[in-house]
Amino acid sequence: MIKEFKQGMKQSFEMTDMGLLKYFLGLENEATPMNCNEKLMLNDEAYKVNEEQFRSLVGGLIYLTHTRSDLAYAVSLITRFMQSPSKIHMGAAKRILRYVANDRKSLSAYLFSLGSGAVAWSSKKHHTVALSSTEAEYISATAATCEAIWLRRILQDLGFEQKESTTIYCDNKSAINLSKNPVMHSRSKHIELKHHFFREMVMQKQVSLEYCSTHSQLADVLTKSLCREKFVYFRYQPGVMEIHLFIATSEIHMKYKLKMSKEQVVEKARSMVAYARSLGCDDVEFSPEDAGRIDLCYVNKSEREFLNEILGEVIKAGATTLNIPDTVGYNWPREFGHLIADIKSNTPGIENVIISTHCQNDLGLSTANTLEGAYNGARQSEVTINGIGERAGNASLEEVVMTLKCKGELLGGLYTGINTRHIVMASKMVEEYSGLQVQPYKAIVGANAFAHESGIHQDGMLKNKSNYEIMSPEDIGLLDLMNLLGFDIDGRELNLFWRFKSVAEMKKVITDDDQIALVSDEVFQPKVVWKFGDVQAVAAAESAVASSQPIISLDAASSESDSEDNHDDDSCSDGTNKGTHSLMKSNGQN
Repeated sequence: MIKEFKQGMKQSFEMTDMGLLKYFLGLENEATPMNCNEKLMLNDEAYKVNEEQFRSLVGGLIYLTHTRSDLAYAVSLITRFMQSPSKIHMGAAKRILRYVANDRKSLSAYLFSLGSGAVAWSSKKHHTVALSSTEAEYISATAATCEAIWLRRILQDLGFEQKESTTIYCDNKSAINLSKNPVMHSRSKHIELKHHFFREMVMQKQVSLEYCSTHSQLADVLTKSLCREKFVYFRYQPGVMEIHLFIATSEIHMKYKLKMSKEQVVEKARSMVAYARSLGCDDVEFSPEDAGRIDLCYVNKSEREFLNEILGEVIKAGATTLNIPDTVGYNWPREFGHLIADIKSNTPGIENVIISTHCQNDLGLSTANTLEGAYNGARQSEVTINGIGERAGNASLEEVVMTLKCKGELLGGLYTGINTRHIVMASKMVEEYSGLQVQPYKAIVGANAFAHESGIHQDGMLKNKSNYEIMSPEDIGLLDLMNLLGFDIDGRELNLFWRFKSVAEMKKVITDDDQIALVSDEVFQPKVVWKFGDVQAVAAAESAVASSQPIISLDAASSESDSEDNHDDDSCSDGTNKGTHSLMKSNGQN
């Protein structure tokens, strides 16, 4: 009836359909995600809706609850009807969508560049509603300031302390004036106190806020839709040169996840790459997701031809890099090497692109597969520091780099341009900032990577480090503890081994503090000029100590001056004298 009424009104009057009612008499219609007067039931009389669409919608809402706790109850309620959804259930789900879309919160974004490339960026909604564009820009500047302070500390940890303030560009002059004016007025008195942290950092000259034209505000590419000219210009300015596209290509993914045929997947991949190139992106990387589970070896020839076909089509569409992923870490080295070699030999146009690899570590073979891929023709390897990543992680940067450094000649002369002396520092930074602890037995960067517990190993290390170390700790930036702490022990013979061994017999783990104590006890001993060797005392029966003569030794040798006569005198002396003699002799021995 409502639809008929609207159609009749449109025929008589010039009207625009604004959709469902959002405000009535100034009151917001969708103030809550659920209608408190509506009771959802499993077996209602409403007609059923498409189950697949309803489940897809609810799945997206479940994902949204990770950051929107206010949706948790409403979403959990509609998930009870996924097996047989009705029109009423779909209406409840759509109400949640309208509630999410109508929060009136501004979107803020920032983008930081170092040198010629972007190093950090973010685009997210504010936690609070801004009452003006000035307040919205001010809140965004606060978020950018927090990121700037964090980046400055990272640079300081790397030994590149930034002396001058970090410049933040803003296209709102009122927000700039607000950052410089300490007087609280109508535009700022209601702003939460935490946002004034930005003003404090400006006063401390940690950051500075400068005006830039809206036509030059690069962060706009993260907050709004732009015309093609602006989009291309803003994309190139921060050094964003590559776009990475992917689509699933394994039989199991196409059947159960995409629900698409091989022909549809090929056409979709081709159109994605062509569209990216039409936007002005000259470097497009394409990944056939889960390519590691395509049977290329002996059995299914059609799957091998399918992979070569889709890769050939994206090359024709303009792809410049083909990234071959072992998405679920299923391959073993010979198998993955055969995959890369087959692609290199049978894909049309492969000579015009770069072959890349991306290996997961589900079976613990990610590093081996990455190296095998490089040996068979891949010239780009996607890795992560400490091997962090989805599930069991990705191929570890430090393992791949150091293997190429140690065994590059056997791998066809492959090498990287990475300065390996920064590996340990980078590893520790990732561990600290991500909160993901590196296991002690992790290769290259683990706490035990250069620790030797076996007595045979320790003996071999003392004689020559190359007996049990295939690389130097200094090669990866792991400085010698003693030099790091300022101990100058070069060329000095320190008698520490037996003392170290005695401590090791009592403690399972020798800490840095233990080593410092042992070395300090040896290094910081004063030079011996003279040494108090012994005390000789002579006493008579009827008197106190007749004489006492200290014996001074300059050659650090002590002499024993007790004689039998002295012992006889001791036996004849009284308790006071004997006590005096004993005390003095005890002091002499000490």
